[in-house]
Amino acid sequence: MDMWLSIISICISACAFALPIIINYRYRRKDKQDSLDNRLDSIIHIGIEYPYLEDKSFTNQWNENKNSHDEKYLRYDNYCNIVYNYLHSVCEYYNYNKKKIEDYIDIKNWMRTHQDNWKNPVDTFENVDGYDEKFRNFINSYLN
Repeated sequence: MDMWLSIISICISACAFALPIIINYRYRRKDKQDSLDNRLDSIIHIGIEYPYLEDKSFTNQWNENKNSHDEKYLRYDNYCNIVYNYLHSVCEYYNYNKKKIEDYIDIKNWMRTHQDNWKNPVDTFENVDGYDEKFRNFINSYLN
């Protein structure tokens, strides 16, 4: 009888220890998802305020104009950096699981729209120095 009480006591203690950890993990995960959603909303709002930032006829002119100091291209470069930083966070959140990422956002078309900026940043080493190799390879997989 004492053995069974000890086993039951250990099980109750283990549950009491594990349950808060599991609940905390789920809340943190939900907070991260909410943060990604809010960041996406912010990016969408920028795109609505400045629709040319997502217009291929504009983005395709990046290489010819990236050093022009035209406010639109300066804004576009900053916008792309916001997008890439966001995508990096998304990739880390989903552990680079392509299916989960593609189910969450349309990363293929987004990167294809901004590929000239990604491949030809103002600072030649901006993407190499700014992002880890895993992320660079992941993004480049959409552009090859």
